[in-house]
Amino acid sequence: MHNGGLELCAPFGLSDLLGGVVRANKRQITREVYERKVDRWIKFWPKLTIVNWHEANMR
Repeated sequence: MHNGGLELCAPFGLSDLLGGVVRANKRQITREVYERKVDRWIKFWPKLTIVNWHEANMR
């Protein structure tokens, strides 16, 4: 926060966040953990777009 405002750092943009796209960060998570999380999230947010493990390339 700066002078009551919000500072946002988004080096890869905001399109995934604002578009409801879930993409694996393969450097920090295993396929099994990602799939468990996705199974849980899709129950709460059924309109999410899930990028499967093999298509989720690092940017």
